[in-house]
Amino acid sequence: MKASEFKKLIREEVKNVLKEATVKLGPDKNFILKNYKGGVLLQKLDPNGGQVHSEMLILKNEIPDVIAFLNKNK
Repeated sequence: MKASEFKKLIREEVKNVLKEATVKLGPDKNFILKNYKGGVLLQKLDPNGGQVHSEMLILKNEIPDVIAFLNKNK
């Protein structure tokens, strides 16, 4: 997946994830966005075992900055 495609997916889904519990992204559905304790949790699953490989919490007050950054770097 190209970086620009990934940025576009994140930008679109971050807006939706605040309304939905969980969203899976990417062609292999190995990126997961979900509501989590006052923010959005982004997880990357290991393609071999399906276990969480890495994760990052984006707090709700940081989301506008993340979206602005992604829009700036189209």
